[in-house]
Amino acid sequence: MKKYFKLFFFSFLFFSNYVFSYPKIVIINFNNIIKNSIKYKRFVKYLNIKINKKYFKLNIKINNLLNQEKKINKKKNLLNKKKLFFLNNKINFKKKIIFNKFKKLQL
Repeated sequence: MKKYFKLFFFSFLFFSNYVFSYPKIVIINFNNIIKNSIKYKRFVKYLNIKINKKYFKLNIKINNLLNQEKKINKKKNLLNKKKLFFLNNKINFKKKIIFNKFKKLQL
């Protein structure tokens, strides 16, 4: 009898959860699980390093392009000044010719 009672008791303890259990709803937040994982943290760190490298390279390229733009604008301004100087000389020369012709006509 003791044998059967022990068997019944242990089986009752072991299977009672299955027999008397009610369906339970479990909500798992996968975002928290993923964010707290070591692989995710390593991946985020790796991405940050890559992004920072790309950002640094892009900043260098932008600065180089801005410097080139400044150089081009300086050259453009110099060319415009030379062109203006040349045009002013040409205009002055034509004015002299016209003025000389006008004097000749007056005489």
